[in-house]
Amino acid sequence: MARLRILHETRYYYDNPVSFGPQRLLLRPRDSHALRIVEASMTLFPPGETR
Repeated sequence: MARLRILHETRYYYDNPVSFGPQRLLLRPRDSHALRIVEASMTLFPPGETR
């Protein structure tokens, strides 16, 4: 089975100061007969709470 590595970075830039609020991120695709997730990870900066 071929392996594929995907790296993604999201950054937000604002002209004025903003307060932090909840964000929703869908990180991984569903497993299927043609796709198997071997590893997934996420790094937050600044550190935050995840569910």
